[in-house]
Amino acid sequence: MSSAMALPIDAISDDIVAQFPAARLVIQAPPGAGKSTRLPLTLLKSPHTGLMVMLQPRRLAAVNIAHYLAEQLGEQPGETVGYVIRGQRRRSAATRLLVVTEGVLVRWLQDDPELDGVDTVIFDEFHERNLASDLSLALLLDSLTLRPDLSLLIMSATLPAEPIQQWLEQVLSEPVKVLKSEGRQHPLVTHYRPVGRHPWQQRLVDVVREALSTAPQGILVFVPGVREISNLIQQLASVIAEPCLPLHGQLSLAEQRQALTYNGQRRVVVATNVAETSLTIDGIDCVVDSGRERVSLYRPKYATSQLVTRFISMASATQRAGRAARLGPGQVYRLWGTADEHGFNEFSQADIATHDLTQLVAEVNAWGATVDALNWLTEPSEAHVNRAQEALTQLGVVSSTQQLTELGNKVVAMGADIRLACIAVAAQEHSTQERYGVAVALTCLEEPIKTLVDDDIEITLSNHLAKAPKQSRWRQRLKYWMQQLDCNRAGETLSSTSLAGLLLYGFPEYLAKRVDQQTVQLVTGVRLQADNVVSEWSLALNVRLSERESANRATWLIALRESDLHGHPILPVDEMTEVDVESGRKPALYSIKKIGALTLEKSRAAEPPSIEQIHQGLVNWLAQRGLKALNWSTDATRYWQRLYYFYKHWDDAKSAFNGIEPTPESLLINLQRWACPFWTDIRSVEDLKRWNPTIALQQLLDYGAQQQLQQLCPTTWQAPSGRRVTIDYPSLSDADQGVKPRVTLKLQEVFGEPSSPTILAGQQRLVMDLLSPAGRLLQRTEDLASFWRNAYADVSKEMRGRYPKHPWPDDPINAKATIKTNRQLR
Repeated sequence: MSSAMALPIDAISDDIVAQFPAARLVIQAPPGAGKSTRLPLTLLKSPHTGLMVMLQPRRLAAVNIAHYLAEQLGEQPGETVGYVIRGQRRRSAATRLLVVTEGVLVRWLQDDPELDGVDTVIFDEFHERNLASDLSLALLLDSLTLRPDLSLLIMSATLPAEPIQQWLEQVLSEPVKVLKSEGRQHPLVTHYRPVGRHPWQQRLVDVVREALSTAPQGILVFVPGVREISNLIQQLASVIAEPCLPLHGQLSLAEQRQALTYNGQRRVVVATNVAETSLTIDGIDCVVDSGRERVSLYRPKYATSQLVTRFISMASATQRAGRAARLGPGQVYRLWGTADEHGFNEFSQADIATHDLTQLVAEVNAWGATVDALNWLTEPSEAHVNRAQEALTQLGVVSSTQQLTELGNKVVAMGADIRLACIAVAAQEHSTQERYGVAVALTCLEEPIKTLVDDDIEITLSNHLAKAPKQSRWRQRLKYWMQQLDCNRAGETLSSTSLAGLLLYGFPEYLAKRVDQQTVQLVTGVRLQADNVVSEWSLALNVRLSERESANRATWLIALRESDLHGHPILPVDEMTEVDVESGRKPALYSIKKIGALTLEKSRAAEPPSIEQIHQGLVNWLAQRGLKALNWSTDATRYWQRLYYFYKHWDDAKSAFNGIEPTPESLLINLQRWACPFWTDIRSVEDLKRWNPTIALQQLLDYGAQQQLQQLCPTTWQAPSGRRVTIDYPSLSDADQGVKPRVTLKLQEVFGEPSSPTILAGQQRLVMDLLSPAGRLLQRTEDLASFWRNAYADVSKEMRGRYPKHPWPDDPINAKATIKTNRQLR
């Protein structure tokens, strides 16, 4: 091994090695300690370690760490250190350390629960908490009874070790050791550069230029996604001389290595959050952090995930900053102010709470278990588990008793996305031309190359056929799907029409019917914007969800014939009676044949509908349009937000809702229970649009729980001035992002108040927006005591000159709160 300077992890390396064999370890070490780059090499020298498997959450990190470790040994990957990721494998008989992604370990465990030949499993960067990480750990813990000699190490840079230790000890019924490494070796200077009123992308360019004027070596810039990387590099190219290099997971290995390798020339590396952890990026002594990330949130009613740009957690901010001080003194520029950090979550949410769980549930079924029978550090979302089970049942992967079917065993064994595997199995008996077309389509769905993607599916397929074979990853996946479908290259043109019926086997939720030339409705009931909708029936393979629901779009529409739908094995046709309650019409009863929310046939019945049938029609109408179609007055909105905050942040509150959670999804599903009893006089959509839901929402809680709501989440707070100030509870989406309740009042009104007011029995401090006499924001704080100690003196000094008629006492804690001027007080 080449000589290397000491790293913080070295101080606990002997203690780690001493735990082998059958180690049970949680290692907490900050960024730059050497968890990924030094510890594995130390373990290789131990006589107690055989074949080690180190899991990485990202393919980019796995490959580059393997290269880095091999270089430290003077070798090539595939010798002592190898790696296995989807589509790439570097391993030999001499390999003793394999760096893999968690999905690879899931496959190995499914094939061999005892992991024969493996002595140690290391979960690196466990704080990222992706789906495959939690799933592979759950399966591994279940199999440790078969392999008590297997060593298990869980390593995290930001998650506290003790909760993980306590959970593991409870699961394993044996001691689990915690070892902690010291923090950063080198000093780090932090600069805050709030965005203000400017677009953050514009501000970012200025901050990068500022950083270049102070950073001796290179700069690593964090942005949310590939689009922002391209835009920033393009903007910087015209204003700086230094080379700008992208770093993200879609690049080839050679392109990644170019960004990671330092050749002595100062450079700017622009990356997504793939560069937060593990990767060693030489020649970087400055980080510019946009403070944003792009995360995926599953939206069950759309049967897809929504990419949302949001602020990172404080743990991620720490990770990113640490990249600047790994090899020497560094600095970080942050595109936010210190006050903004009050709104940051401490840690990022685990994917298991926010992602589509279809793949996870299928793998658990293949394991021979149920989700609730396995051990999870974070419990999976119950709603998402239920939705996944429904989807797998419709796909034919599991039976009604949640057992894998013959098809289920086939598709899980493929080791690919469940939906794509279902399509591949359905296509196996078709012609070579059709199978080849399916192979190309599956590759485009799985590994789309963004520069070759068009809103038209046929153009997208043609672009990939013409240019993608030069892309190694795409070529590898096409080869994989051609092997699964046992087909050869069969022509350069594809007909999307012949694909549509086969693709339905994987994506029945994307069946769509034309509403007009610019709108389609999915089988789930939601409507999406689309371009030039020609066919009445189609399959919308790409659903893009926007931050604004009205801008949600469907692309990659493939035309379907109505005859393709009748008798399709995974499209059950329901026959029912239904009331048409559309605005401006008298309610009428119809006999209908439907696939989900889409109507195949409809005929009017002779008899008029009953009141119960009318209300059911209104429930159906509302389910399609969402709760926003109701009359949400300011009071109703405020009550719902307050109720949701109470539900989300007070554990004992959840049992008080009697199974109807105050979430949009739960309220829509349970309209019959909480809303219909208050529709006594409602006979039409127009009546429903005038109905105020406040009283019905209030009845979600019994009298005792309503009193508890008022006590723990009051509507107002009495300021020291005597005025009752409204508490603004965050919107539901903001509450999910960790935004806290807020009060807004003039600074003079809180004189005499030593500390911030609280709700939830003292568990949550209110954010306070303190205003000037003119009503302008002076300070946003969640810690009033700190404001009095640290910031008030400067604020009052400035305000005395600007507002001399108002009191600005030197000792605000012992001053009298007021809304009056000095003259009025005298």
